[in-house]
Formats: sequence, structure tokens, C-alpha cells
Amino acid sequence: MIMFLGGVIIVSIILRVWQLSGQSFWIDESFSISTAQSIIEHGWPVVWRSSLYHYLLAGTSIFVGYRMLSVITGVGMVGVGYIIAKKWFSPIVGLITSVLFATATIEIAWSRQARMYMLLQLCFWLSLYLYQQYRQKNIQWYWPILLTIITISIHEFGIALLLFYFWYEIIKKYSPKLVLIYIISTTILTGLVYHFIFPVTPYVNYWWHYLYYFFTTYYVFIVLMCIGIGVAVKQHKQLVYWFISILLGWLIILSFIVPLLQYRYLFIVLPIMYIFSSVGIVWLWKKSKLVVLLAVIILIWQNQITLIPKTNYWLESDSVNSPFTYKSITPQPNFKAAYKFLSDYPNENIITPYPSIHKLYTGQLPKSALFISLTGGTYPDRPDKDTYTGVPYQTPQAGDVVIVDDFAEQQITINNKELLWEDVNSAPWSGLRIYRILAE
Repeated sequence: MIMFLGGVIIVSIILRVWQLSGQSFWIDESFSISTAQSIIEHGWPVVWRSSLYHYLLAGTSIFVGYRMLSVITGVGMVGVGYIIAKKWFSPIVGLITSVLFATATIEIAWSRQARMYMLLQLCFWLSLYLYQQYRQKNIQWYWPILLTIITISIHEFGIALLLFYFWYEIIKKYSPKLVLIYIISTTILTGLVYHFIFPVTPYVNYWWHYLYYFFTTYYVFIVLMCIGIGVAVKQHKQLVYWFISILLGWLIILSFIVPLLQYRYLFIVLPIMYIFSSVGIVWLWKKSKLVVLLAVIILIWQNQITLIPKTNYWLESDSVNSPFTYKSITPQPNFKAAYKFLSDYPNENIITPYPSIHKLYTGQLPKSALFISLTGGTYPDRPDKDTYTGVPYQTPQAGDVVIVDDFAEQQITINNKELLWEDVNSAPWSGLRIYRILAE
């Protein structure tokens, strides 16, 4: 069993490091890297919008590069998933859970990004596991507190752990069958408190967005998960209801409290899906091996599981044809190819909405930048400069070379332009173009 787990970990490493530098840095990665660079350049001060993740990124990037921190934590999640599922269910469930963590495409994709989500998922689940172990009197109280503090310092979403611990206590003390009432009542109270503290935060309703994404993307996993829940609840009722409360509760919080729609925010609770799917697979294997094989084939065909290493991984976005007017967008333009083209182009003033990307590929900041709203919303007063780099916003002039992706072109109008280069990326919202501004 240890040898099998070792083989799974080796596979997970290969899938995560394969041509790791081949995929272009995308916009959000540049923000993480820019913050880490500021920490290094300014002698490790407290930098605006920095978190524990950015300090760790600043340290590890010096030795192993910007994406390796996520690779390490992604591989770590394979081991943690095994330990948790083995402890809570059985060794075979633990092994299958480790396989799902190693090969799940979304886990691989985020393990190859210079973003905090992989580290957040790892610490989030270590914290949940340690809290449950503390309540079972297996460890001291300070371990879950330490991991909770670390998780919150990585991302403010870690605060949700406090709510999940509260649900654990009321499920343990009162009827687990009332879990939906617990979820709805405490989520409403959380929303009221949140909007009282931040009164300018808009009320939102993304319920159907998240359900649409969840059921259309993970429908095979959902079937396996439901089977696993039905099997596990017979012996692990309290634990099963706690997991259900975490999954549904987080879905409700994202839908009605968190003002920005991003499917990546579901990432921290996806381990629930993998763990219960593993329980379902173990049960199904005893009933019909053919059904399990068919499920695995569909998961591979739907690109939910990756067995052959790839260079490029799409991150989650609504398709252009999704049934919503307001869509979740995760653009991944091929900036690497664009700046390779510009390296052979006459040296003119380059302007872009993403000065931190420009610095990644040229080593220096542009003189000016184009303003766009990264959230798709509007600012009461447009800022004068980019938050991450301090580059001032200006309107492009004749002779400037402008780099814009699909997302930016939805918000700005560029007249009198000559198309110099274009990349029609098949990933949603990820097309990229380079224009030269002509004289009036």
C-alpha cells in the first residue's frame, strides 16, 4: 500500500512539473508575482494586499521559481487527502482519494499556477482534520487554532472555518437531520453581519451560476459522491452531515454573500467531492467493476481527470454561450507568444492594461497603462494609476503599440488602429491582439 501511494505521488509530481514554464503567465499570476517582488525589493515590509502566501512565494521564488510553491502544496494535498480519507473511512478509500487528487484536472491546473488557492486548500483541510481530531481528543487544542490562523492569513476565506467548526458542534450536540436549518439560519446571520460591517457591499445572487457550473462540470463526480454519501452515512452519520453542511453552506455563502462571481472559490471544498466519490467507487467496485470503468472513462473524456501530462490547462470560465448575461471569466491569454513577437518588433512605446505582465516578460514596467475594471464593474472615481505597480493610466497616442485581450477589449474602444499580431485562443475569453495606433 505504501508503494502504491508512493507511485501515486510520483505521478502527481510528473503531472504538475511537466513543462511547468511552458504555459504563459496569466493576469492573476502576475499580481501574485508583483506582490512577491515588492516584498523582496523593499526589504520584506508589509505590502498592501500581501498575505502569508505572498511572503512564502517571495521566499521560494528565489530558489525554485514562482510556480513551484503551488506544485509542492499540490503534491502535499495528495498525501493529506490520503491521510484524511484513511483516518475517517478506510485505507482503500484513502488510496483512491489520493489518486483522484493526483489526477483531477482542476487540482493539477491550480498546482501549476502562481496563486494562493492550492496552499489555501491544503491548510483549510489540515485545519478541518485537526479540529475533528481535537474534538475526538486525539490532539491538543492549539493545533487546529494554529492551522486556522495560518489559513486565514493566506486568504480571508479561511474565516469560514470558524463557521464550519460551529456547525460541527451543533451537529454533534443536536439532531444532524436539521443540518439544512443550521446552514440557512447561520448563513443568513453571517450575511447580515457581513453587510453591516461592509455596508457598501452589494447583495448578490449567484446561486444558479454555481449550481450550473457544479452540475454541468462535475456530474459524474456528483453521482459517485451521492453514492458515497449513501454508503458512508450508515457508519459515519455525524461526519457525513458535517461534510454536507460544509459543501452546501459554502455554496450558499458564495452565492449570496461573496460579491465577486468566480468558480475557483469552490476549490477549497472540492475535496468533499473526491472523498465521497472514493467511498462510492469502493462500493461500486464490489457491485460492478464495469460501471466504475465506465465512470473513469467518462471522467477522462470530459477532461475531469488527466493521465497524460499537458503544457496548458484551462481554468474555469463560463462559455460564451452559457445562459447568463453576467459571466464568470478567467482569461489566460498567450502573453508569452505576444512578447516574443514584440521582441523582434521595432522598439516603440508599449501600453497594456496589465503592466505587471509587461514587467514579467520584459524586465521593466511600461511608461503607462490602459485602465480596465478587473471585476467587470465600475469605479466611483477612476484611479490614476495601477494598484500593483504604480504605472499611471493614460490614453494611447499615435505610434503606441497596444496589447489587449478579449476581456480588455470588451471595456475599451481603440480607434485608428493597425492589427500587428493576433492569437485566437480556443480557451474562453483568452484571445489576444497587438495593435499599433495610427495618426488621426
